[in-house]
Amino acid sequence: MAEASAEKRPEPAGTRVKWNVEQLKSSYVNFANANSTREEVVMNFGLNASWDRSQPEMEIELAHRIVMSPFAAKR
Repeated sequence: MAEASAEKRPEPAGTRVKWNVEQLKSSYVNFANANSTREEVVMNFGLNASWDRSQPEMEIELAHRIVMSPFAAKR
């Protein structure tokens, strides 16, 4: 009887998402930075290869920058 009631349940409302991962590339990062203005949100991702925190300056190798509208970032 439980199976019959499960079949009658309506599908959840909304758009179904299908992920296309053919062009997907993965990267390891240990640094992230985000900035925003009224027009855009910018997120930078990179790698900090230095483990010495006493250095006066460190170099981050940026690998990815994502830029989007605030509306898309909130969504």
